Amino acid sequence: MRADVARGTLPITNGHVELPEQPGIDIDEAQAQAWRHPYMPEPALDLIRPDGSLTDR
Repeated sequence: MRADVARGTLPITNGHVELPEQPGIDIDEAQAQAWRHPYMPEPALDLIRPDGSLTDR
């Protein structure tokens, strides 16, 4: 899905992202493809139990 929406990459060398030579970050957005993958919010998880303790489920 990411490859459908963003073209190009930012090269990583020794753990650092290299800056592109041209203006911008060298990623072209494919608007038509972006519309095919709309944002879908997920339901919020309730991680606090009634007694005030936290859970990861």
